[in-house]
Amino acid sequence: MKFTIPSSLLSARLQTIGRVIVQKNTMPILDSFMFDIQGSRLVVTAGDNETVLTTAIDVTDCDSDIRFARPTAGILRQQPNARNHARLSERTI
Repeated sequence: MKFTIPSSLLSARLQTIGRVIVQKNTMPILDSFMFDIQGSRLVVTAGDNETVLTTAIDVTDCDSDIRFARPTAGILRQQPNARNHARLSERTI
């Protein structure tokens, strides 16, 4: 599974919805973003025990539908001279 999205767009959206995530959660899964890709639409969700924030982004080069959670720490690895796209694959999830 791979998809491509501009990293600046993804980063901005994650920073916005990530504000709902608190430092010391009672459940470890609440330290993660939920990614849900259906067709060419990525929906990212973050929440705590009371509040849930969601954002939707169009993706390109998506080869399958998938849903997964990824811890918030180190989710984007910016590389110098990158083409300003973030890629997640099964090896990096």
